[in-house]
Amino acid sequence: MMIINIGYQEYVLPTKDAVTVLEILTNAEKYETKYIGKDDKNNTTGEAYHTYHVYENDGVFSAKVIPNDKYRMAKLAGKPNQS
Repeated sequence: MMIINIGYQEYVLPTKDAVTVLEILTNAEKYETKYIGKDDKNNTTGEAYHTYHVYENDGVFSAKVIPNDKYRMAKLAGKPNQS
């Protein structure tokens, strides 16, 4: 099993699937929307304006192997409590 990190989230996948996902992400371009304000002086009314950007992927993802015993233990623990 492998853990892939995409942004601030981690996902666990079988190694073959993780490699496929990483290969796809390597070829992906980054898409971003930037809010630049509204068309009035007080920025409270009027139409909001955004700019849109597509650019080279900066590689904000990584992968690491997780041993089977650690995976099984984490799987048994399940989702952590939100306290």
